[in-house]
Amino acid sequence: MIADFWLRVKERWTAFYNTNIKQRPGDLVTIRWLSSRHIRQAEFAEILSNNRELFGQAYIDDVNKTRSDYEKIFWKVGLFQFTLTGILVLYLMSVEVSFSFLGFSSQAIGKLAEFVLFAHGVTIGYSIVLQQLIHKLEDVLFTFAREQSKERGTESYLFYALRYASPTEAMAIDFLPSSKHDLFQNDLGKFLEVAHGYFRAVSALGFAALTMVVPLIAAIVIAFKPSYGVFSYLIVAYWFAVGIYSVLAMLKGWVGIPFTDYSYSRKLAELETKDPAKYHEVIAEAVRTNAWPRL
Repeated sequence: MIADFWLRVKERWTAFYNTNIKQRPGDLVTIRWLSSRHIRQAEFAEILSNNRELFGQAYIDDVNKTRSDYEKIFWKVGLFQFTLTGILVLYLMSVEVSFSFLGFSSQAIGKLAEFVLFAHGVTIGYSIVLQQLIHKLEDVLFTFAREQSKERGTESYLFYALRYASPTEAMAIDFLPSSKHDLFQNDLGKFLEVAHGYFRAVSALGFAALTMVVPLIAAIVIAFKPSYGVFSYLIVAYWFAVGIYSVLAMLKGWVGIPFTDYSYSRKLAELETKDPAKYHEVIAEAVRTNAWPRL
């Protein structure tokens, strides 16, 4: 009975995976994972190419100023959130160690833990809203820089983009000599470059983990030792909801979500109408190779 249950689960998961997740480049209908940032940049690039007169340098300068203003607010919220994380660290340590922070003893912080956790959740939600706005403005700026660089030569893109890059965006921009200078990385250089990238990611993830893992532990502790009954449980539930929202926002913005791509089916239907002979050749090749050829 248990074996039959797991077999059904496996079959349903396989069907769901093949339909919604698996990428199959040669299939009639494919799955494409696109981040919201990729979609925005592609959309604005199309709008910019058709309406260049509406998006001059004055417009871009205003967007850049707005982005800079909101980024200052974002870092202030981040600093406040980091402070709240530090208070939660003191709360978790208050059992064995006595501290005083901003005039509050560790024992007093323990009594305010629910309020601090709630404030931490609010700052997470607000920082996500700010970050999404900043990303939208950055997508406009970087798309504009890329389109400008196409007119002047693609090699100027990175230098032009630095005009609009935030510290975190600039961290990912690197300048390496190209093959036109007869300079190529050897094995040691490639290793150092890869190591640099990995440890840069670890340092960024470590900061993010600190601001999420510590409150997560504090939320679990509060759930097992609530000071205010149902009110404490509601705060813990709210923090978990905001935490899940932040993870989903990151996945949507950076990793992407799956879309079903019907472009091949559309091209095949158009080919059947415009060039029946070519259409039959494509069908014959698909039958022979058991894969759809490129159109």
